[in-house]
Amino acid sequence: MWKVNEPVRLGDHIAFSNGKTSPARDQGGNYTIWGSNGPIGRADTSNVKGPFVVIGRVGAYCGSLHYVPEDAWVTDNAIICRALDSGLNRFWFYALQTASLNRRSGGSGQPLLNQGILREIRIDLPESEQWLDIARVLGALDDLIEANRAISHLAAAQAAALASTSPSRVHLSDLASVADVRQFRPGGPVDHFSIPAFDERQLPERIEGDAIKSGKLLLRQPTVLVSRLNPQTPRVWMAYPRDVPAAASTEFVPLVPTDSAAIEEVWAVCVSDGFSAQMRARVTGTTGSHQRVDKSLLPELMVADVRLLDSCKRATIVSLVREAHASLVGAAEAAITHDELLPLLMSGRVRVRDVAR
Repeated sequence: MWKVNEPVRLGDHIAFSNGKTSPARDQGGNYTIWGSNGPIGRADTSNVKGPFVVIGRVGAYCGSLHYVPEDAWVTDNAIICRALDSGLNRFWFYALQTASLNRRSGGSGQPLLNQGILREIRIDLPESEQWLDIARVLGALDDLIEANRAISHLAAAQAAALASTSPSRVHLSDLASVADVRQFRPGGPVDHFSIPAFDERQLPERIEGDAIKSGKLLLRQPTVLVSRLNPQTPRVWMAYPRDVPAAASTEFVPLVPTDSAAIEEVWAVCVSDGFSAQMRARVTGTTGSHQRVDKSLLPELMVADVRLLDSCKRATIVSLVREAHASLVGAAEAAITHDELLPLLMSGRVRVRDVAR
């Protein structure tokens, strides 16, 4: 029996092997191709049977971890990890997250991990009788996170599709206007609606306002935020202020609804492909990383006239957008619980039976 915090040598429990050169890409293929930092395409053949863990082997993503439940192809930029006890692959995915793999790389140039380094790593773990239960608890939270994200994505897509069924198009100014919001320098806790926060999980980051060094937009009501920066990557955010001040980056154009539309309907028309195409057609700037759209142009863009839809469809759009947001919040809350529990369970400070209570 392994005692709490007794060092465990990875090579005694995990078989490591290198991936192979990527096969020809086939977007209709049955198998995902995994590189050093996640999926990079599809193929019609596989070289590993799932489940297993992928570790980034080289470069900026050296030490990154991904759990793969199904058969797949792993490239030579990654290392394949398979538990010697096949029922514990998911446990070792979580255990490896405590090993700080990105700090253990070798090589004189770019970061590099190899099988020899990995086999000799020793980490502290609780007694082995807990391992399967730990994997079940953390796995259930991961499944909950993914389920909430899937629900959010589906609800958002349905809302946008429903809005697009309107038979007519109007200027955005008929449904919304650019909000007259002041810039401020926040102090105390704030919800920061920034470009990086959107890209990470489409939820604001709660931080201390003193950490923000530039003026931000103060949001006092539910607002649609449309990024005018680099519109080749569409960023349209349904922002709901909560219990602390909401501070938005000035790279966003804040939209509020007219009396004839709901804010959720404004979001639904602004996430359409047609709206994104119009944004891209109006960029200024010559470098790809600093192209912007003048915010004064947004009111003249054409969008679906959701006012022509019947009341049932309009109410459904509002409900779907709110459901999409609630599911994102649910995923974020589950992720926080997961991240708090993982080191506690792996260190033995908390046992699974304590979590169950």
